[in-house]
Amino acid sequence: RGVELIGGSRAGVFMNLVPFFGTVLAIIFLGERLHSYHLGGFVLVLTGVAIASRAPRSIKSPMP
Repeated sequence: RGVELIGGSRAGVFMNLVPFFGTVLAIIFLGERLHSYHLGGFVLVLTGVAIASRAPRSIKSPMP
Protein backbone atom coordinates (compact mmCIF):
# COMPACT_ATOMS: atom_id res chain seq x y z
CA ARG A 1 0.00 0.00 0.00
CA GLY A 2 2.89 2.35 0.77
CA VAL A 3 4.41 1.87 -2.68
CA GLU A 4 1.03 2.57 -4.21
CA LEU A 5 0.81 5.84 -2.29
CA ILE A 6 4.30 7.26 -2.91
CA GLY A 7 5.37 5.43 -6.07
CA GLY A 8 8.00 2.81 -6.78
CA SER A 9 10.96 5.08 -7.42
CA ARG A 10 10.48 6.97 -4.19
CA ALA A 11 9.82 3.80 -2.16
CA GLY A 12 12.90 2.09 -3.59
CA VAL A 13 15.15 4.53 -1.75
CA PHE A 14 14.07 2.97 1.54
CA MET A 15 15.53 -0.41 0.48
CA ASN A 16 18.86 1.11 1.53
CA LEU A 17 17.65 0.91 5.13
CA VAL A 18 17.68 -2.92 5.12
CA PRO A 19 21.42 -3.20 6.03
CA PHE A 20 20.96 -0.48 8.63
CA PHE A 21 18.21 -2.36 10.44
CA GLY A 22 19.99 -5.68 9.94
CA THR A 23 23.06 -4.32 11.71
CA VAL A 24 21.03 -2.75 14.51
CA LEU A 25 19.14 -6.00 15.10
CA ALA A 26 22.39 -8.02 15.03
CA ILE A 27 23.83 -5.72 17.68
CA ILE A 28 20.73 -6.01 19.86
CA PHE A 29 19.90 -9.71 19.52
CA LEU A 30 23.18 -11.39 18.56
CA GLY A 31 25.57 -9.33 20.64
CA GLU A 32 27.60 -8.09 17.68
CA ARG A 33 30.00 -5.23 18.36
CA LEU A 34 29.43 -1.77 16.96
CA HIS A 35 32.46 -0.43 15.07
CA SER A 36 33.31 2.97 13.64
CA TYR A 37 32.71 1.79 10.07
CA HIS A 38 29.15 0.88 11.07
CA LEU A 39 28.58 4.43 12.26
CA GLY A 40 30.07 5.82 9.06
CA GLY A 41 27.78 3.59 7.00
CA PHE A 42 24.77 4.60 9.08
CA VAL A 43 25.50 8.27 8.48
CA LEU A 44 25.91 7.76 4.73
CA VAL A 45 22.75 5.65 4.37
CA LEU A 46 20.57 7.92 6.50
CA THR A 47 21.88 11.04 4.74
CA GLY A 48 21.20 9.50 1.34
CA VAL A 49 17.67 8.49 2.29
CA ALA A 50 16.98 11.94 3.76
CA ILE A 51 18.23 13.70 0.61
CA ALA A 52 16.35 11.38 -1.74
CA SER A 53 13.07 11.62 0.15
CA ARG A 54 12.96 15.43 0.30
CA ALA A 55 10.27 17.17 -1.66
CA PRO A 56 11.65 18.50 -4.94
CA ARG A 57 12.25 22.22 -5.17
CA SER A 58 10.07 24.15 -7.53
CA ILE A 59 12.06 25.41 -10.49
CA LYS A 60 11.41 29.03 -11.28
CA SER A 61 11.66 30.00 -14.89
CA PRO A 62 13.58 33.18 -15.65
CA MET A 63 11.42 36.20 -16.26
CA PRO A 64 11.35 37.36 -19.91
